[in-house]
Amino acid sequence: MIRSQLHIVSTAARTSFPTKTIPPHSPILSAGILAVYMMSMVFFLSGPDTVAQFIPGYERKTKEFDTPENSKGDVPLNAVELSVNDSAYVVGPNDQLNLSIFADRFYSYDMIVSSNGRIVIPLIGEVFVKDRTLAEVAALCRTSINTVFRNAELTVSLIRARQIKVSVTGAVKVPGVVTMPATGRVSEALQLAGGVVRDTTALRGISIQRNGTIIPADMTAYLRNGDAASNPFLNGGDIVHFPRIDERVSVFGAVDYEGHLDYRPGDRLYDYIRLSGGFRSSVFLDSVQIVRFKVDNQTTENFYLNLSGFPEDQAPNIVMHPSDLVLVRAIPK
Repeated sequence: MIRSQLHIVSTAARTSFPTKTIPPHSPILSAGILAVYMMSMVFFLSGPDTVAQFIPGYERKTKEFDTPENSKGDVPLNAVELSVNDSAYVVGPNDQLNLSIFADRFYSYDMIVSSNGRIVIPLIGEVFVKDRTLAEVAALCRTSINTVFRNAELTVSLIRARQIKVSVTGAVKVPGVVTMPATGRVSEALQLAGGVVRDTTALRGISIQRNGTIIPADMTAYLRNGDAASNPFLNGGDIVHFPRIDERVSVFGAVDYEGHLDYRPGDRLYDYIRLSGGFRSSVFLDSVQIVRFKVDNQTTENFYLNLSGFPEDQAPNIVMHPSDLVLVRAIPK
């Protein structure tokens, strides 16, 4: 259950975390003591979005992702697709390949992978290519061709990808079976299933069921940080499940993308900083504030972390809890 309101305890809790103690005459404290009091009261009434505006040096940054096409309001879903990686794309029936041979003269052959997973190379014969990557297919073809041509060079490229069927389940607009090219990734399956449901679809914690194994996916990491491994290629028969939003962590202040992020057990503070686009140049790193619920789930504790050594210093890189609030101050202008 997402906690939408917090009641802030005015005194910082004593914790075992590496914390930052603010001197009595610190400019932050003298300039912000009234703001902290106001934050405590407004936070109780309005939640973290309103509280963030009281951070010293805080400037509200308009989210470039707030568009009608992006019903979740956090991450764009029309990211440019990456090119096919020869070491990642797995060949299957109905793929159309091109084989170019550089020997005594130039040879070029377009071939379609048969239903039994084979291609036929003129003068060479059959080569079994099913369930092999493009790089592995090139190596197999090179071995076969060297029996006929001496010192031949070759390239294998994908001309047209086969169509596959993938099941998309969970919190999407149109759950069901979608047809897509075998070059498609999780992001494309999401689009074909109608996209996200506003304030419902979680873009982290996505799971892909494949032959009895579970493969994780994370659209936020892919679209914000360019982490292609978080947006895997799909295979025919995959089941892609998008969970509903449950618990979240909020990051506000001097980061590129402020707002709420889906909570994932085991994630640490630096993970959420990176998913927020990192720090802005005006950041004040020696007193990043964490607001956290106590065990009674009613009151909260506040503590400060010195992130001046980010990202090398791992001491303050604490494990985050559901509903944590991270407040990152900016240097006053």
